[in-house]
Amino acid sequence: MNKKRLSLVSVLVLFTLAVFLPASAARADSNPPQKENFSKWPDFGEDQIWRFYAINGNGSNVSVNGVLPFDNSTIEITPNKELRFGQVYDNDFDAEYPFQYNNVFMIGFQGYRPTTQRDIVWSFDMKLDANTYGTTGFFIEPEDTFAADGSVTKPFNFFGVSYSGGQNINAGVSCSDVVDFAIVSQTPIADVDTFAWNTYEIRFHLVDAETVQATISIDSTEVCQSTRANYGNTEVQIWLDNNQVLFDPTSPLGYVLRFGNEETPQTVLFDNIQVRAKSVQ
Repeated sequence: MNKKRLSLVSVLVLFTLAVFLPASAARADSNPPQKENFSKWPDFGEDQIWRFYAINGNGSNVSVNGVLPFDNSTIEITPNKELRFGQVYDNDFDAEYPFQYNNVFMIGFQGYRPTTQRDIVWSFDMKLDANTYGTTGFFIEPEDTFAADGSVTKPFNFFGVSYSGGQNINAGVSCSDVVDFAIVSQTPIADVDTFAWNTYEIRFHLVDAETVQATISIDSTEVCQSTRANYGNTEVQIWLDNNQVLFDPTSPLGYVLRFGNEETPQTVLFDNIQVRAKSVQ
């Protein structure tokens, strides 16, 4: 086979891989950098940065890529080109009992995984409203933890930055590690003004095939580190909900899970979300 024919075959092979491999497989192999600065309303779909957005509300209903607002929750791009999640008072809250969970979330940046040569680094800017009473944050989780209809299809495992409102027993911003809905660790982060803009960074470094070293930094200062199971291909979840974990001396656990509904709206802002591979030093 001459060089010209070999080159043609190589091009055809690359073309075939690009066309027929899932987008996540292509991303996992090359780990190209991606960034979202919310200069416009995002596109959603399998070949986009963002897979979908969803809202839990109106009882036990889930709206995926639907009309906004839905129930008491919404997503919007602000005049300053930031992504805003918001929840207002739910007028039907009492009638919806016991299905009072209100949550807005987005899934995206799918297919990234660390290798022996490259760490994966996610970074984002986040600013909370002082009236936030539920939980919010930025998690890394296994790819396709959520199905396209917004339902959970895998054990709910995640690592990242979470914030709980002042009424919660775990109030404040934390490094959170959760395995199958159970909190493995939740390390409070001190001396961070979460009501001002901060730049957060999450880094996954491959230790071996089964393990990654995960670190979180805020404004270039490392605040926590843990060793955890390797997710393989990953995705990003950002959210705002009305979950509250409240102290209760009558409970065997010492706390109870409630759903909040305040007259003062709660809001979280995100901006400059990006992911990139970084060579292992």
